[in-house]
Amino acid sequence: MIYFIKILKKRIFKRETDILKFIRDFVWILGGSISLIWFVPSGARVFEVQKIFFFRGVVFVLLFLQITIFVWQKTKKIFLESKFQTTIFYFLIFWFLSSIVSVFLSYSPQISFFGEYYRKGGFLEVFTIWIYFFIGIDVFRENFERNKISLIYSLWGIFFLANTYGIFQKIGFDPFPWAENGFDGRVFSFFGQPNFFGDFLAVLLPIFVILIFEIKNLDEKLLIGFSIFLGTINLIFTLSRSAWIGFSISTFIILPIYFFMKKMKKSFFITLATIFFGLISLFVLILSPEIKADNETTKILNRVQNIFQTKAGSGGIRIENWKKIFETAKEKPIFGWGKDTMIIVSRFNFADSSLKFTNDVEYPDRAHNIYLDYFYTEGIFGLFSFFALLSFSTFFSLKKFLETKDKDYIIIFGILISYSVRGFFSFDTQPINLIFWTTISFLVAKTFSFIREEKLKKKNFSKNFIITTISFFVLSFGFFAFTILPIFADINYKNSSSEVDILKEVKMIDESRRMDALEPMYEFFLGKKYATTLNEENLKIAEKFLLSFNKKYGENFYGYNTIGDIYYFLYSKTKSLEYKNLSLQSYNIALDSAIGREKDSVEYKIRKILTT
Repeated sequence: MIYFIKILKKRIFKRETDILKFIRDFVWILGGSISLIWFVPSGARVFEVQKIFFFRGVVFVLLFLQITIFVWQKTKKIFLESKFQTTIFYFLIFWFLSSIVSVFLSYSPQISFFGEYYRKGGFLEVFTIWIYFFIGIDVFRENFERNKISLIYSLWGIFFLANTYGIFQKIGFDPFPWAENGFDGRVFSFFGQPNFFGDFLAVLLPIFVILIFEIKNLDEKLLIGFSIFLGTINLIFTLSRSAWIGFSISTFIILPIYFFMKKMKKSFFITLATIFFGLISLFVLILSPEIKADNETTKILNRVQNIFQTKAGSGGIRIENWKKIFETAKEKPIFGWGKDTMIIVSRFNFADSSLKFTNDVEYPDRAHNIYLDYFYTEGIFGLFSFFALLSFSTFFSLKKFLETKDKDYIIIFGILISYSVRGFFSFDTQPINLIFWTTISFLVAKTFSFIREEKLKKKNFSKNFIITTISFFVLSFGFFAFTILPIFADINYKNSSSEVDILKEVKMIDESRRMDALEPMYEFFLGKKYATTLNEENLKIAEKFLLSFNKKYGENFYGYNTIGDIYYFLYSKTKSLEYKNLSLQSYNIALDSAIGREKDSVEYKIRKILTT
């Protein structure tokens, strides 16, 4: 046995870090892609949650592998940092610290840390992205030593796969019950939402156009041209207006700059002419009356017209929304309201102020503008550090391209410009986050300079084994707590059906709540389900859950309206004045945060009680 262990140590452990590095690289590259397409056959909420949680699980695995490599490595590579890296790290640390402060000073620290129930992001997602980013630097840096790699090939695979599936989806070949449907023919590939897919294409499509001119190999040119063809068709059929605007503006910024720098005068003037005729066509389309014919072409043209309508159009609504959100953001300008709190703040705290929408019950959960999102959630400090990181990286990559003519830098420049432009009309989603941070990690890794390699002191085998084992159990627990349990909890909850026995459904939600203790909305779901059983014992249980929910979220419409219904039902059965007063008290609390049709409904209930 001892002889066998010695053989293993000599033959396998001698190059154990090479094996671990290969696994880490494989998980890092594929893990980021898989987290984009992770899905379950359920609702939109589940899909978003699954992507985020699965990505956290990938990062936990990567972190364990990174610790293991660090502990077991026998040599250390010495790298020289550039001024660029030092500056980037300062911006990142400043942004990271501002995120932490905004969590603890936010409207709801619990929501800011774990994310709002509909999209579980919060600070935990920021932290996950950070770990992914730093591991990505190491992955790219070591690959630069082995062989020259290009960022675009790291993104080409998922781009081609997404577009191919999008085409199949459009022609009706969609074998999976994808997360969101009912989009009236809009294409969303495996991203679960057409706007997310549109943003993904808006960022990457202009880059592949540049690549056509940069790559010399004819076969690769044809493949990239085919990818652009597929991507353009999919972009049109996403019917995503924000993606169309983002793609158009970023393309007509990037291409003239590129042609001018490459001294391609003919292409430069062709691009300017295209922009000119495109603007004229757009102006004519805007002034034209709406086309009533019901077909694909007119549907697309009407969507373009809708962008520029001042009242009911997408552009007009966005501008009005931005004004209202900016007014609210100014109330906490230094560190913001906290991540993922917008829907909570707008729903429970500003029902009758700047975020009230006409006569409908509509609560914005994102600003549809990444810069306004940062200002709202993390204040001036968060916005400044993020914008500084983005702009510094963009100008640095352009400067390096002019100096070296290395196509990697113009690709990075293009991606960052596309991301910046798209960000004026949309908010960050998991696919876009991964593209952005992968690009930044590639840029940082590319600027490292390898100096030398030195032998490390001999390490104790048992000590290494203990450290690795402890890290494995700690990270396994994290993977289980933040990835496995919430995924099963969501699947369990979404599989509950209104057709099953009410107590069975309550039991399923309760099991989900135990598995996902970080989800306060389960308290509301449980209370609501118990409230429909209409017997005194279960109504008391419902009251307990709903009061627990209200304690977490503050006085709000959701919980107290249902509690009022419970007390009114008990009053109607018992004629107890105590239940009558409790129902009026609950309805009045609900009325304070009700808006639109909700307010009319609660006022009707109050009048009904007072007249009985």
